[in-house]
Amino acid sequence: ISLAVAVSCRWQAPAAIPVRSARRVSLAIAEDADALSAEGDRVWMLLKQFSLLSIHDRYGSMHRLLQRLLRALQDEKQTMQSVCFCIGALANLWAFDPADITTWEAAGRLLEHV
Repeated sequence: ISLAVAVSCRWQAPAAIPVRSARRVSLAIAEDADALSAEGDRVWMLLKQFSLLSIHDRYGSMHRLLQRLLRALQDEKQTMQSVCFCIGALANLWAFDPADITTWEAAGRLLEHV
């Protein structure tokens, strides 16, 4: 990862949301949660049906053609948001401690994505 991308991701981090706004947003999300969940399940099953998404041993993978399509449809801002999202997800999962060998296996699985 380049320093420019890391700085950009840090810069794009959302600011604190006022409590009232957060409550309104969470209520709106809760109202749409069932519809979003049903649509997400439908898309998930469709992708799995055509082998564009597969799950093995609790790990998912996406077909290369679907990856390329999604990347091709993104503009520069969306690409940066996707990269930042991925960096944040990896940072949240990263728990490597060189002194604790129990963290090595999980870190090794993530390492190829860093």
